[in-house]
Amino acid sequence: MKLMIVPARSGSKRVPDKNVKHVGIYPLVVRTLKVAIDADVPTLFTTDSEDYIKIARKYCGEEIEYELRPASMATDTTRVVEEISRICEERGFCNDDLLGLMLPTSPFRTSASLLRAIELAKETGNGVFSATK
Repeated sequence: MKLMIVPARSGSKRVPDKNVKHVGIYPLVVRTLKVAIDADVPTLFTTDSEDYIKIARKYCGEEIEYELRPASMATDTTRVVEEISRICEERGFCNDDLLGLMLPTSPFRTSASLLRAIELAKETGNGVFSATK
């Protein structure tokens, strides 16, 4: 896997700062980052908030990469695909590179399910997503 991207914007209107609300002992975004760390997947946490970076760094240290995204990529109308495209363009990734996306608002995944998804993507050459009934 080239890179797992975990985006977390701070400007939620319905639930302010939802990405750093605690679910159990960890903030929502940290639960997601820890799954990537446990799976030993190169991970980029991208956010528009220096406070979010401080929170993530408190729990994850330097095991992941942190990036403060441009304000233009953190508006109410910015789609996550635009942020992924920006990252790919800046880093010179191509269509053959295997990238992942984990949203903090799906906190109950496991490193085993992540590793299985990566394996499936490599085996099939197709995108993979998880869902439950």
